[in-house]
Amino acid sequence: MPKDLIKSVVIFFIPILAVAAFLEYYTQVRSENEINAKLELIEEKREDTKLVFFGNSHGRNAFVPSLFEEENINLCIGGSNLFYNKEFIKENVNSFPNLKTLVLNVSYQSLYFDMDELPD
Repeated sequence: MPKDLIKSVVIFFIPILAVAAFLEYYTQVRSENEINAKLELIEEKREDTKLVFFGNSHGRNAFVPSLFEEENINLCIGGSNLFYNKEFIKENVNSFPNLKTLVLNVSYQSLYFDMDELPD
């Protein structure tokens, strides 16, 4: 009987561990792909851009570039927080010679994590 119980427990946990491993891998790859896509967007539209949106997924889904009259791009990245947004802005804001406005999306979730865990 104990062998059957052990076998059942192992069979039960294998799919759970497989799904968890897949989700971890997917989360890592998705973030890298999204950042690379944003960097390509910067290269493509740097000269004409006058309005840039930075932030997390709330901003990515909230700011629709086609609704604004000025030439703009949405550089919000899902899962980002204020610390990483600050670094992304510092590295890329000088890429836009005609930039007039920078909008930083701040949500209550990003404030909690930034104040709680990061050095800045």
